[in-house]
Amino acid sequence: MRPWTAWLGGGSGSYSPLPASPSPSPSTVSLPGGGAGTSKAHHPSRRLVALLVAAAASLAFLAATALVAVVPDSHLPSAVSQAKQGVVASWHWDTASEVQELADEFGEAEDLEPAAGSPREGEGEGREADLPVVHADGEVDAGSSGEDDLDGSPAMDEDECPASVQEQVGQPAFWAVTETAALQYAIAPREHLGADIPSSCLSHAVFSARLLSVSPGGELDSTESQTVVALDRPRRSRAGSSYSVSLPSDLAVPRGRYALDVQLNFGFYRGVVNGEPCGQGATTCDELALAEKEGDQLRFMGEPVEVLSAHTIELGQDSATDLALCTDLSTLAGHWSSLAFFPATPPCTLATPSLPLAFLPREASTSPLWVHVVGDSNSRNMFTHLAASLGGGRKFSAAKIVDSPTHNGTHASVALRFRSGGPPADDEGALPDLVLTWQWWYQAAPSAAELAAAGEDGPEAAFDAAVQANREELVSVVDTDLASFLAASRLQSALKQSPALASVASKIRPHRTYLSLGSHGEQLSLAGVSSSLDALFSESGGLTRAARDRANLRLFTTTLVNARYIPLARFPHQDLVRNNALVAAKNAFAAHHPALGGEGRVLDVEALTRGIVDSDGWMKASRAGPDAVHFRGEVYDEWVRVVWTDLLRGVAPVPGEAGEALGQVSVEETRRRWKRRLAWDESLDLDDDDDGEGEADD
Repeated sequence: MRPWTAWLGGGSGSYSPLPASPSPSPSTVSLPGGGAGTSKAHHPSRRLVALLVAAAASLAFLAATALVAVVPDSHLPSAVSQAKQGVVASWHWDTASEVQELADEFGEAEDLEPAAGSPREGEGEGREADLPVVHADGEVDAGSSGEDDLDGSPAMDEDECPASVQEQVGQPAFWAVTETAALQYAIAPREHLGADIPSSCLSHAVFSARLLSVSPGGELDSTESQTVVALDRPRRSRAGSSYSVSLPSDLAVPRGRYALDVQLNFGFYRGVVNGEPCGQGATTCDELALAEKEGDQLRFMGEPVEVLSAHTIELGQDSATDLALCTDLSTLAGHWSSLAFFPATPPCTLATPSLPLAFLPREASTSPLWVHVVGDSNSRNMFTHLAASLGGGRKFSAAKIVDSPTHNGTHASVALRFRSGGPPADDEGALPDLVLTWQWWYQAAPSAAELAAAGEDGPEAAFDAAVQANREELVSVVDTDLASFLAASRLQSALKQSPALASVASKIRPHRTYLSLGSHGEQLSLAGVSSSLDALFSESGGLTRAARDRANLRLFTTTLVNARYIPLARFPHQDLVRNNALVAAKNAFAAHHPALGGEGRVLDVEALTRGIVDSDGWMKASRAGPDAVHFRGEVYDEWVRVVWTDLLRGVAPVPGEAGEALGQVSVEETRRRWKRRLAWDESLDLDDDDDGEGEADD
């Protein structure tokens, strides 16, 4: 990748919207070397079933958009680009803020398995003869309509099923996967159900599928050398009794052997893929009430389903070279290989952090560039890695919160980056050229206690009150100047440390504001997400279009979660409302909200976590085991590259100039540098991926 440098007039640029998400459409591609008989792989766009939101005319528009395909295709032809380069510098923490940031809140999940096509209304009760069955020899009896796939979910009134059968279909051993044609697989029961069991008992299973690279010895590659390709969510057949897995027939991944991995998430879970686990129109879904209603058989499994035939396949292409920098970050389907992410929509490369910073003015400016991150702990982990990519300076954190039900830890941080590459010798007169901040916030749902205390006003009033408070907080931390933000977030010590910054801070507006809705509002159903987003971005009291433009707002979609490691003893049944099917549905809806996707503000961070969350090695390691919602450092590194790519939008390359990190360095050395990041104080290394959600570190 060529080095990027540019002139940027002043300390902040004007808002430049990202391109709107393209309308999704099915596509077909061919497998290199596939030969005769290789069928074209048809992949549906993911859909969301219409919400019954009876309110203002603005909601009618949202409901209409939900009726069409709202999730981009997740075909994964992707590019192979250079190894990322590291930046080594030094930061100095203010001694008063050196408290380690072990934020022990549970719950930053950000995102879920892509809902490739939500099933539409099914066929009612099927006959035994219509049920595809996998035999011990791997052969499949396909039902009369087993090859016809739906791209919608079963109707809510067709799916009565005895609890004993729900328990049965919720076991991975109940199912098996068999190849039905080239690059086509069926997930079906191993045995016929009895004639008295409706096919709807098989209509609400939720699976995930991916490809994992296999070593020459036949073992799966280690996480460090692994290639991971997330596939579309398996689709329900027209009879509602089997599910199909389609592999893209032209997959631009490194040549080699890959194993198909299919996992059963839920055996029978109505409405979850549509974001409506408690029914259409429900704004919230209480997991305890849902578990009491549905029974113990409703639980997340996250276990593999046996693949009886064509478990491994040969595929791949030669690596692409000289790829352009990605320009559309709203859809980032791709694959992971050797701990780096390669986008595919279209094949392109993410920016490599390098010095000097290409998006800063070449000459010293009187107004620092302000990059503002607002979100939960996954966003804060990214903030830490982003600071590491920028060079050196000083970093400050506000006092820790210790009594929050969702977030015990640091709630705000600021890093001052100096052109000199390290903390200045003269703090009095030194002016940073970049200010990076992070503020805790998430899209909230009313708590169970708030709903219970609503009394005569009812749950609707509690919901409205929670959204109103959430909106006021969002406006205060986004539509602001730097001086006001630092004061409100109890970070004034940064201004005391840099009087030169204090003199101009009130005039500084964000060059970018990166907002994550987070995952602590897990009880929001899709109707609640719709109502919340309308309020948050309302032209009357919300973050208006003008305010979004002043903040140069971008949206990070929420990352996915490894629900197997949610500590259910601490958070009973939370796997029912914090799982990848729900996160994907909410992300898809948010990404097409008029104030976000409609204005080209979406960055598809969810894509970075598709496929990898099903492996322990990709999650942050903790004393209690793999984390449910936080990731190993390389995932945040690639997230940083997405941010860099966005910051470089509109910045013209200057031929002949090379950043200091772009020399000829081995892959191992660049990875070592990146992992090392900055030569921070030893205490700072602890807050690299801290947050301990899923473990009790208080």
